[in-house]
Amino acid sequence: MIRSLLTTLVFCICTIGAMPFVHAEPAETETAKEAETAKEAEAVEAEVSRFEVFDELDHKPVVTPRAQDISSIDSAAKEIKRLSDLILSKINSSEKEIANARKQIQRRYTAQAEAVKRSPQDEFETVAQFKTRKIQQLMERARERDADLAKAEAIRLVVQAEIEALYLRIKSLDEREYVLGGESIASELGRYNADLRRFPVRLHSKTRNVKLELKGIIPLPVEQAKLFKQQWHAGSIKPEVKARLGRNKLELALVNLADNTRLTLHGSMFLTPEMLVSEEAAAKLIGEMIPIPDKDFEIGRTEVTQEQWQAVMGKNPSRYKGDNLPVDTVSWNDVQLYLSKLNEKTGKQYRLPSEAEWTLACYGGKKTEYCGSDNIDAVAWYDDNSGGRPRPVAAKKANAYGLYDMTGNVREWVRDGDKYRRVLMGGAWFSPAEYLRANNRRKYEQSYRDYDSGFRLARTLP
Repeated sequence: MIRSLLTTLVFCICTIGAMPFVHAEPAETETAKEAETAKEAEAVEAEVSRFEVFDELDHKPVVTPRAQDISSIDSAAKEIKRLSDLILSKINSSEKEIANARKQIQRRYTAQAEAVKRSPQDEFETVAQFKTRKIQQLMERARERDADLAKAEAIRLVVQAEIEALYLRIKSLDEREYVLGGESIASELGRYNADLRRFPVRLHSKTRNVKLELKGIIPLPVEQAKLFKQQWHAGSIKPEVKARLGRNKLELALVNLADNTRLTLHGSMFLTPEMLVSEEAAAKLIGEMIPIPDKDFEIGRTEVTQEQWQAVMGKNPSRYKGDNLPVDTVSWNDVQLYLSKLNEKTGKQYRLPSEAEWTLACYGGKKTEYCGSDNIDAVAWYDDNSGGRPRPVAAKKANAYGLYDMTGNVREWVRDGDKYRRVLMGGAWFSPAEYLRANNRRKYEQSYRDYDSGFRLARTLP
């Protein structure tokens, strides 16, 4: 702006300096010039009086529904959409107002500056005085222009204050907790599985502003399950969802109106507070889990021990007893019941690894003959070094991921198989070395259990 002003001033000085100095002119000519000057001054004044940019600006207060008027998540979403559109409209209209104001200010300044440049020299002032007066007048006009431009920019501050108020309103609606009941959530109870002691349940939303499609589990003993089913069909069990528009996470529960109990969703299981154990107790039940680099799952650092099995199931089926020994003599079906009970207690979704996950974890990022090494004695208990029995977990060297006993000790069930047969991986404490290679696998019936069959946990990361 300063550079532009200086350029204008230099131009004016040069123009004035090039003008001839006339001491006197005929009276008729002087009168004509005075009339022309007066006419220009009137035009400028007319332009100034017409220029009412700031008085014309009318920023009306925003009318929004009261907080109590927004009772549902759908109405909140509509209000947020309306406020967002209003913000965009205000931004666009204010920028147009500012651009129009700046344009009018510049036009007014140009007219004033031209009038100053064309004003004649007074007969009683020297050339130097004449030049100085014109420079002072132009600088005064420039200061007025800059002051008016600053006022025009003040429009933006006014609008920003209004927009901030709208954003605060949107934030309050976005963060408010909305409770959706049976009128917004549809629920279906499936057939009870007596073997796994659980109901399947399906929930889905009937409102477009909450996306919900859930297949969950309600773990219950047979006696409680019978009553629960009666209460469900009597309409006493109601779904409840707590949602916030600004968060993707939903809080889901099934509310039993008959006894005022709540089953809250943890993972994919609906549990009462009494079903859950503390984080410290859960850690003892589970042991350490190792996340696999660049993958979406974690896997147990060791095979599930007899102590862990006993804590969940209340009994120990192992042939060779010892708290820190891997649990043995468990079938694939036994493991499924164990996982169901473990997940009830922890509220998380533990499972068996797939064969592909198990193999990936076994190699530890580098293909070797055995899990973690080409030297079998470094990583595995097998027929040549076990002494004829399973050994405590984590007594040999871990692989690169920090996993123990992927080779040897007990064979490990994985998730893969068909309807009747499942896969055991890794070889056992009595196996010869050739049966302990990393790619060794055997299929057995799901009910197969022997003193070489164990497992380790896996879990998909959230």
